[in-house]
Amino acid sequence: EALSGQLLLSKHNRAEAANAFDAALRINPKAAEALAGKGAIALERMEFAEAERLADAALKVNPRHAAALRLKADVRLAESDPAGAEKLLRAAAEVNPRDEPTLARLAALRHLSGDKEGFAALAKQVAAFDRKPALFYTDLGAVLTDARQFASAAECFEKAAALRPALPGAKAGLGLLLYIQGREP
Repeated sequence: EALSGQLLLSKHNRAEAANAFDAALRINPKAAEALAGKGAIALERMEFAEAERLADAALKVNPRHAAALRLKADVRLAESDPAGAEKLLRAAAEVNPRDEPTLARLAALRHLSGDKEGFAALAKQVAAFDRKPALFYTDLGAVLTDARQFASAAECFEKAAALRPALPGAKAGLGLLLYIQGREP
């Protein structure tokens, strides 16, 4: 059920994802994946306190749960606390140093602070273990879109789509970005 919820959430089907996460929590009320998934839904709805509460519940079950640490970092980013977000992302990177969503958020922090060398170092680190890091660039594009860095986000989505044309997230992210900018055609 938790995996089903994650898949549905990746397809932006929040209602069915929430139902799947609830089903997982009925089976195991301490399922960290389901708690983090429900927190991601709360974050998308801009319910920051609820997202933080669910992330804390997941971290109470597993203090080294990378998705819950990323969720708390995303809340910090939404609340304009990049230092707090970086601390949480570093903890998530210690859990899994090859986690592309975590590294994408760290790269976004470097980009937003103007640290070109740090950004390049993270991109090189990802390229060392993933020959076609489309997931990294897709997540980076999503974070930069949320930060209203539209030109950089579009470059990331285009790069991800070029690396893995079959990956739908990059093209969907670029399409949504263009729609947000009023470039519908």
